[in-house]
Amino acid sequence: MKHEATKISEAFDRFLKLAEQGNPAGQFALGVMYDKGNCVPQDFTQARMWYERAERQNFARARHNLGTLYALGNGVIKDLNKAFVLYKKAADQNFVPSQFQIAVMYHKGSGVKTNIKKAIKWYGKAADQGDVTAQFGLATLYWTGTEVAKNNKKALKRFTEAANNKHLESQYYLGCMYEQGEEGDDYQNDSTAIYWYEKAANRGHIEAQFRLGELYYSGENSIEQSYKKSFYWYQKAADNGHAEAQWNVGVFYKKGLQGVEQDDAKALEWFQKAAKQGHEKASIVMKEYNYGKELNKFFENIGLFGKTDKQGDDAAKKDAQMTNMRQDAMKQFPSALLRFYDAYRTQKNTQDENVTNDHKKSSGR
Repeated sequence: MKHEATKISEAFDRFLKLAEQGNPAGQFALGVMYDKGNCVPQDFTQARMWYERAERQNFARARHNLGTLYALGNGVIKDLNKAFVLYKKAADQNFVPSQFQIAVMYHKGSGVKTNIKKAIKWYGKAADQGDVTAQFGLATLYWTGTEVAKNNKKALKRFTEAANNKHLESQYYLGCMYEQGEEGDDYQNDSTAIYWYEKAANRGHIEAQFRLGELYYSGENSIEQSYKKSFYWYQKAADNGHAEAQWNVGVFYKKGLQGVEQDDAKALEWFQKAAKQGHEKASIVMKEYNYGKELNKFFENIGLFGKTDKQGDDAAKKDAQMTNMRQDAMKQFPSALLRFYDAYRTQKNTQDENVTNDHKKSSGR
């Protein structure tokens, strides 16, 4: 630790010496140390002072960081106009992060009047130099077509650039584009869609995992149906909290689809998880299940399908038959049973009210 502290102190002294000699890189380095609190206590005032000295010598990175101080109001009065001016100077020097910030400010009308055309221009400059966020932003604009003319070819190009740079959302959206295609375009390709979905899914993208489950379940177009692969990806998405995937996993267990052993308990567990997230079908199933538990108590209370008083094999067989009838009824006719149960409760409530009224009359109340 002492050795490390010595190295940090030496680094600071070295940068300070360079900065005091007027070296813009040294001045910038000191600014960063004070800005981030690296090696020294965080001090935005000192950061601004050293950034300004480097900025006056046209040091692009210092201009960008000084612009960020004004954009955030760190150590200075927040001033988006000043931030824009500083970012623009650095962007004109081909500093990519500033080019992206200029694009965002034109896009959102932050510190400058909104201008989508100029936003596209600066996004493009940053994207062409490998800025992944700019590539993704451009792709999204062209794909949605809400602020610029829709252009799927340009969207595909920019999504591909970002995806190849391991941008997770771009990998997922490439999967979407190749899966869906659009009329007039010729890029629809199931195998390429699977490729990009798997890229994203293997990195934990939940929607990509779910889409793979859907594609392998339906086996449409050129995709070979595989319940095994479908269940694998549904399970991944379900484990990550995807409600529809949780429902589908429940269905696999309920039906005992190929490769998955039928298991009502596990099916119920997944239906319950989906229902807790507001999944409509799962909520209905759980409601019927809970009614079913009430029905069991109801049947027992009124003696329907209950134990017989007789002993022996015949009585045991009858008990088993009654139990099976009850289970089959609850599986096959839940709605009918619920109506029957509701009717019974209504009738019972009416009877109870009549008894109460008769009692009041007889007691003179």
